[in-house]
Amino acid sequence: AQKIGPAFQESFNALFTSFRDLPGRIAGAITEGAGRLMEAGAALMDSLWRGIRSKFDELLAWVRDIPQRIK
Repeated sequence: AQKIGPAFQESFNALFTSFRDLPGRIAGAITEGAGRLMEAGAALMDSLWRGIRSKFDELLAWVRDIPQRIK
């Protein structure tokens, strides 16, 4: 019976610690998720901007070629 007491106390302490730390772990996961969303959003905006610039450069090249097509 003496061996059961310390084992039970150790298990209870571990369970209590898990529940005590749960709010912090949840907050950390939310913060980490928000950071990942920010990174994904920034990458999306960067990609969109590069695409716009690329198409604008194509438009300028097309406009520059108009005089040669008219000849």
